[in-house]
Amino acid sequence: MNEKIRDDVKKVVTTGPPVSGIFAPDQDNLVDPDSKADEDYERCTQCGYCRLVCRVYNTTYAERDYAGGRNRILKSLKKREIDFDKEQIIDAIYQCMLCGNCRTVCPSGIDTLEVFQNYRRTAVRKGVMPEKLQILKNSILTNKNPFLESGTDRFNWCNSQSCDEGHMAYERGAEHARKIASGELKASDIEEHLIGYFVGCTSAYRNNELSTATSRILDKMGVPFIVFPDEYCCGSVLFRTGLEDEAVELVKYNTDMIRKLGVNEIVFSCAGCFSTFTTEYPKFIKGDLGFELSHMVQFVPKYAKENGIKIRYTKRTKENPLIVTYHDPCHLGRYSDIYDEPRELIDMIEGVKLVEMKHNREMSWCCGAGGGVRALYGNISTDIASNRLDETTACWEDINEDRLKEALETNAEALVSACVFCKNNLALAAEDTNSSLPVIDLSQILEDCEFYK
Repeated sequence: MNEKIRDDVKKVVTTGPPVSGIFAPDQDNLVDPDSKADEDYERCTQCGYCRLVCRVYNTTYAERDYAGGRNRILKSLKKREIDFDKEQIIDAIYQCMLCGNCRTVCPSGIDTLEVFQNYRRTAVRKGVMPEKLQILKNSILTNKNPFLESGTDRFNWCNSQSCDEGHMAYERGAEHARKIASGELKASDIEEHLIGYFVGCTSAYRNNELSTATSRILDKMGVPFIVFPDEYCCGSVLFRTGLEDEAVELVKYNTDMIRKLGVNEIVFSCAGCFSTFTTEYPKFIKGDLGFELSHMVQFVPKYAKENGIKIRYTKRTKENPLIVTYHDPCHLGRYSDIYDEPRELIDMIEGVKLVEMKHNREMSWCCGAGGGVRALYGNISTDIASNRLDETTACWEDINEDRLKEALETNAEALVSACVFCKNNLALAAEDTNSSLPVIDLSQILEDCEFYK
């Protein structure tokens, strides 16, 4: 490699400190030889489209932080054309939200999400991972949640005082599980369409308002549902950060637990749990999962239409509606292609009106919380969320304008999403920028609705 090319590659790897050090021989190639990652990064033409839309790059301005730059690093590393230290390659691999925006615009059709998750899986197996990730891993494997909380506290949110609807659903779930375990009831003998609410770790331990709202919505609609008394973490954090081998055990456990109960359909309020069940679980379970999967933005409009239910927001009227703008979560949008359903749901609510931001649907900007970035690089995550909230003059030529202004430009009275991570990160950004724009989950609007026929 000539000196100029070597210097160019070094510039890609780092934006400041000099590049030094080298991996041990078993760490010099972070591409699984059995994957198609080699083929994919050879197809990368360095066109720069991914650079244009990458929210991390447009926050850090580090060449290593967008797809093309990251591919170039790992290609050069494999060929031993460059040498650099472990901490820098960790940053290159993990400062990515796995939002999928680069995949959307890639003219070569490279599945960047799979490529970068492959890098992480291989890196972890070779001992290349952030120290914080080890803490998350240990907590999930020990406590079945990433928050270092006791597993026995998972259902504190649904005691009879705080959420009677959730409490009753938990009691129904516990009694149902007892009957199945004792042989008093067989899953194959259940004739009703049994619906289970998979709460998820974040709503159970950190955002009880969402699990409470979801339980109340289902109860108001007359849905006979249960809460799983033996629910574990879905494994999303492990999958996104390369700890796939550890995540597989959670896949098997949750799938077996749900199948034994004879549940026909699972409803999710967490977009991360939903996309993990829909995109990751089928890879490790032979045959069909044996149950349907629905996020609340899909379930509510479908159930309402099938049962002739109308929805009215009780705090406003049709003549004076609440104006909201909707943020598409990556897990529902680019991961699951769910764009129409949440808009259809908002349109069904009398007293609520939707206005769109400039970047919406497939081109929606990420909130900054995905791919482990919130946990591992909190400052970058918050900056990206501020950008998502501030986009007044945003355009392709100046894509780094703050996202908050984009939401404010719509004259919306609230920024709404359907993902607990988006809600939390965007709310933190609003607080940090002293914005008065409320950031809420769509379930919190539905909680204040009347459901009638």
